[in-house]
Parts: sequence; structure tokens; C-alpha cells
Amino acid sequence: MSLFKALFPFFDASNEVYLDSAATSQRVNASLLAMQEYYCQYNANVHRGGYVSARLASNKYEDARTVVAEFLGAADASQIIFTSGTTDAINLIANGLNIADLQGSEILLFESEHHANLLPWQHFAAKYSLSLTRIKLGDNGTFNQQERKAALASITRNVAIVAMAHVSNALGNIYPVTELCKRAAEVGALSVIDGTQAPAHITVDVSAIHCDFYAISGHKMYAGTGIGALYGKKHCLEKLTPSKLGGEMISHVTWDAYVLQPVPGRFEAGTPNIAGAIGLAAAATFIQANLQRIQETELALALYLLDKINPLARSQKLVILGNIGTPEYFTKESSAIALLSFYIPKIHANDIAAHFASHGVAIRAGHHCAMPLMQSLSIEGCARISIACYTTYQDIDAFVVSLDQLFQESANDDRKAITKPKQFAKSLSALPTNIGDAVSQAPDWNAKHRLLLIHSKSLATLPTHQRTVATEITGCEARVWMSLIHSDEKQAINASKRKLYAYSESKVIRGILALIIEKVNQLPYEEVSRLDIHQYLNQVGLSHYFSQGRRDGISQVIQAICKKYTQAS
Repeated sequence: MSLFKALFPFFDASNEVYLDSAATSQRVNASLLAMQEYYCQYNANVHRGGYVSARLASNKYEDARTVVAEFLGAADASQIIFTSGTTDAINLIANGLNIADLQGSEILLFESEHHANLLPWQHFAAKYSLSLTRIKLGDNGTFNQQERKAALASITRNVAIVAMAHVSNALGNIYPVTELCKRAAEVGALSVIDGTQAPAHITVDVSAIHCDFYAISGHKMYAGTGIGALYGKKHCLEKLTPSKLGGEMISHVTWDAYVLQPVPGRFEAGTPNIAGAIGLAAAATFIQANLQRIQETELALALYLLDKINPLARSQKLVILGNIGTPEYFTKESSAIALLSFYIPKIHANDIAAHFASHGVAIRAGHHCAMPLMQSLSIEGCARISIACYTTYQDIDAFVVSLDQLFQESANDDRKAITKPKQFAKSLSALPTNIGDAVSQAPDWNAKHRLLLIHSKSLATLPTHQRTVATEITGCEARVWMSLIHSDEKQAINASKRKLYAYSESKVIRGILALIIEKVNQLPYEEVSRLDIHQYLNQVGLSHYFSQGRRDGISQVIQAICKKYTQAS
């Protein structure tokens, strides 16, 4: 049992093996209690009332600012702005910067940046005709001495902004932000640090880093969602133009003009997330008091995981990404946090995640909001295990057992492998051959998932040469291609007069496509456009198990089908 697991109420209610803390951590009890205390004992707006609860709420809110400032190593609490999270903070910076305050014409970023630290700078660069330059990584996303030297050399006097993650959310790499910020200061460039993945795992000292800005999100560090903080050097904050206007952030207003409050108030328009800020401070206090033990726990678990998984990497059954997969990690643990991303050749990342979900193991798969990184690595996505202080050896063992089962299943004939256990195999023969009827009668997600994998083989596969930009459906979790083949092509592919052909690299997505196309083929031509696919998926008992992203992708598929039928007419 973890030293910390009992401090997280989530695990009292869930038996899930939770290895997705980089997406969102669980909430430490101290943070939950602090928020509950605010709502139950002194719920009032801040800075606006003279009565007892209002004064107490204001004091607690400003105390939280002081705690967060000390946690991040800021010199003064006025350097801390409460935000809704890192995305909000970076947009606040990018939308508030005055181009006249910058020198150079280049924005420099790591190629592993999260979209939250890329898109605002893309917009900024387009607006002011600047260029985006990426700091490249090594093989499989590593960052070692060679990449370090190249990164430092790339920070020249032509660079206006260096925007970089302290820790990569997709790879777990810890980047040398202190060195890079020092170099940025030498050439007069502004330094912006996405610190989202750092505070729960490593010491953060913005005074030592000497960055101009540093942003964090509460839900990545055991606090609530919708709360975060932005640190900024005082003179940098004072140069920013507030992008949100309204109550509280002004000191005086007339019909024709307004006067801003001093920093930080000018950046906190409207009623802030008071409970969230108080909960964030409680989480920061928990981390600060336990950081050494947290680091020891996470390192031991990461080494245990690597001991189990490295033989698979050496035999090339899977590929480990980032610094955690290098020999240096064993001698210099500061090169990465306890986060392991990997891919398995010929098994789609979505299928990997679906397999683990069916075994009660929560991991993340996909592009991790880092599409340009995946493009650089020449992969569509990867799977990610992220360890936190509450992770246990039993969690790692459960992951390894499920991984072994995945390899066993992929090594055998699909039908034989996925119809285990025996009682399911016996019941399978009694199920209808119709995909929709079979899926609707399957009792749970495990059974439905197996059926989708089985029926993925019944999909009319679009030939490789027809998987082009013209036939690709965008907006899906995995790449999907679809085409309506007409009679003049039927001899070449042995198809009927008019038939939908499709393909996805994800086996479970191919099963879903087979299910959808089967339903479409049951309808008269004129009714296809009126098909409510989500109602149908609800009828067969699948909607409950699908993420919003998957539902959105299915909507794109049905829209494409309707469009193809319309064009064919």
C-alpha cells in the first residue's frame, strides 16, 4: 500500500488501477476539506464586503496567494495571479504582450510542447509576422547533452520569446529551464514556462530559474479543476494588457474611461474561483511537506516498472519514448519524471488503451495534445503511464499483467484470443450474427469490446491506394478513411454496385465502422441522412462507454456517409 493512497478519497470509491495522473491527478483530502470548509463555513465574495464571512473569505483567498507564492519560490505574493489553469495563463500572456516590448522576430519552443503552449504562440506569431522555431529532440523523443547544446545555441538575439515546458506531458522529460532562461535573459528574450507537469513531482523555484513567467494548473497537482496560477516578474506583469475586463480589476471607472488596479488585481476580473484557490494552497502545502518522500516513492515505482518493461523494449516488442527509456535515467533521475510513454508496432494506441480499460487499468493513449511531436516521431499516437504519489507496486503489476495479455492476444488468432474466457466463448455462438443485435445483447463493456474486435474483420476494407486525403475523415480519435465505391469500379475490387468501404488503423474503430455501416445498409437510401447514430449507439448500449472525443468522431463519420450518398445521387 502506498504511503499516500489513504489521503485520496477517490480510492475509497474506486477499484480502478489509476495510471493517468498526468491527465489529471486525484484530489488530496486536505484540498477537498479546505474547499468544503470555505463553502460551508465562510462562503462569501472576496474584497467586497465588511461583514465577518466576507473578511474571512478575503483573508483566506489572499493567504492562498501567499502560500502559492512561497511554494513556487516567488519573491512576493503580488507576483501570483490566480487563473483557471495553464491554458488560461499562457493565453493571458500571449494576448497581453505588447509587440513593442519585444526584440527579435522568432518564437522558440520545444517540438514536444502541449498545444496550450503552442497555439497561443502560433496566433501571436501570425498576428505580428513572427516565425516559430522548434527545439528538436533526439531519437524517440530523448533530450540529452547533444540536444541541450543545440537548444542553448538556438537562443540568439533574433529570438523574441522562449516558450517551453518545464516537464513534457507526452514524454516526461525534465528540460533544463534554468540554463535556457539564463541564456534567454542574456539575449533579451522573454521566457515563458509551462510548468503544468512539474510541481507535483519536482521542486519549482522561479527565483532560481529566473524565468519571466511560470504557469501551473491545480488539477495536475492534487487540487481541483478550474484553478491555476501564473507567476510573473513584477515588471513583466505590469507591461501586460489585461484581456479580461469587468468588475474588481479596476480602481476607478467613469462613463468614458477606467483606471486599472495594481498587479495582480487587474488580471482577476469578476468573482474568482475562491474555493479553488484555497484548495490549491492546501494541495501546495501537502506537496511541500512531503516532496522528498513523493520523489522517493515515484522513482522506486518507475524503476520497478522499467525493470518489468525493458525486456520488451530490448526485444523490440514496444518502443519507449523520452528520457525515461535511456540508460542515463538510471544514473540521473532528474532527466525525467515517473512517466512512461510507449508504442507497440502494429497495435494502434487506441486499441492499447481500450484493452487496458477492459482490464480495469486506466492509462492514456493518443497524441496527448502534442500532435507536432507525434509527427516528428512519425507515429500517430502513443500510450502513456503516469505515476503519482498514490501509485502502488500492485498498480504496476496489474499493468504488466494486462500488457502481457495484450501481447498474448495479438500473437494468437484474433477470434481465439479475444473470445476468452471460455464462458464467453460458449455464449458467443448463441449471439446473433447481426453486429448491432450481438452488441446490444452483450452484458458489459468487456463483452461489447470483444465483439467489436471480432466484427472489425467483417468491415469492407478500403484498399490501401484509396486511403488518400480525399477519402480521409478528419476529427476522429484515430485516422479513418471511407469511400462509396460505384459500379464502374466493382470489378476491380469485387464489390456490389454501391458499397461503403472504410479503414482505420485502430481495430476497435474498424469494429465501430462495421457496426455503423451495417446499420446504414439496412436503411432505404432516402433515410440515411435522417439516421440518429447516437440514438442507435445508445440502443445497442455503447454510448455510455464512449468518450466525448469518440462520439464527436462518430458524428464526423455519419456526416461523411450522408455527404457521400448525397454526392452519389
